[in-house]
Amino acid sequence: MTDFFDEFDESLAPLKPQTPTRYVKLDDANLIKRDLDTFSDTLKNEALQRF
Repeated sequence: MTDFFDEFDESLAPLKPQTPTRYVKLDDANLIKRDLDTFSDTLKNEALQRF
């Protein structure tokens, strides 16, 4: 019985392709916490106007 082939061996499974960043679930995403003071004045003002 040395010719046994384990078709369910995880080491032989093909690699799963990575999901593109724009389709990653929000819970799985790596978010960077920032406040408005880290941005330039123009971006800060634009964000405040949109808000």
